[in-house]
Amino acid sequence: MLDSNRNLFFLAIICAFCVANIYYSQPMLGLIAQEFGGEAGSVSVIATIVQLSYAAGLVFFVPLGDRLSRRGLLVGLITFNAIGSLCAAFATSLFALGVSNILIGMTSVGGQIIIPAVSLSARENRRGHAMGIVTSGLLAGVLIARALSGIIGEYEGWRAMYVVATVINVALVPFAMTIIPKNVPDVKEPYAAFMKSLWHLAKQPELHLPALSGALMFGSFSALWGSLALLAGQAPYHLNSAQIGAFGFAGLIGTLSAPFIGKLADKIGARRVVLSGASLNVLAFMLIAFTTHQLFFLIIGMIILDLGGRAGLVGNQIRALSLDPRARSRLNTVFMSIYFLGGAVGTNLGASVGAQYGWFGIAGLGLIASFSVIGLNFVSRPKHGKTA
Repeated sequence: MLDSNRNLFFLAIICAFCVANIYYSQPMLGLIAQEFGGEAGSVSVIATIVQLSYAAGLVFFVPLGDRLSRRGLLVGLITFNAIGSLCAAFATSLFALGVSNILIGMTSVGGQIIIPAVSLSARENRRGHAMGIVTSGLLAGVLIARALSGIIGEYEGWRAMYVVATVINVALVPFAMTIIPKNVPDVKEPYAAFMKSLWHLAKQPELHLPALSGALMFGSFSALWGSLALLAGQAPYHLNSAQIGAFGFAGLIGTLSAPFIGKLADKIGARRVVLSGASLNVLAFMLIAFTTHQLFFLIIGMIILDLGGRAGLVGNQIRALSLDPRARSRLNTVFMSIYFLGGAVGTNLGASVGAQYGWFGIAGLGLIASFSVIGLNFVSRPKHGKTA
């Protein structure tokens, strides 16, 4: 059974390492800049490219899970991701590294293939349990990526991290082939019609609020990470790649809390969970504003920010997917695409703002985004019960 604890454990691992591919570069931006002779701020385009490419993969590949064998689709994505990682390891220019990261980003969406498969295959009385485990694995990938790449990048070089990513991808293939059932698609709708239906879903006004809220919250989170390597590597801290990557452990509390946040949304409503998450983000960025004086504020701020971000993701995703039970995979595609577009914009904007205005600039950017989410959701009124 796909929802057995053993299978869910391995599926969570696959989800974690699929999504991890888009975060490996962030703690290593300073190292990449040193090799190619650029500024860490300008090299941050790599982190932006991989997130934009991930959003493109969500749009073009994830809907195929309703038309193709999910096992074959997942194995194909992982295989091409391994090729992209290997190309990145041997990139001879920043341009070549960017092209490699386009392939890496677009094929890192394997977790978004697994999640609908688990939702459809799990027994009714275990569906929530199964989704909680797999989603926690997806969130853990962010933590694993930043910590692992920071350590490997510091002691073995940034190219070594991409070699390790290649090996991990190759190791995931037999697990994917064994665990994911070879389903026979029951949807014969042409691919072009699928793309057209995504556009119609994206135009639904009810989807705009959770999608925009999610994009703003993830964008502010990504703005901090997009500038972290630059700011923490400068005076007065002078942190190395391994130390910067260790900040990924700040996400441990948020990762472990994901199943509990879902239960809380059932009790108080998804809208209130989003408001709570945005409020936590306000507190986090207020602390981050004082990072210039004390690194302790950054650590505590990042822990709170990650917790607020998880609440925002869970709450907004619940609202988005509740709009039409018959189109949950496609609603998830639209929501997550906008979500990661927000992250890509935040990463790029954060690098520019951080370079010019430092920690205060990042804090100001985050506060604007957080208060915008609070304002948008405070004036909204529930229309569909607790999910609104």
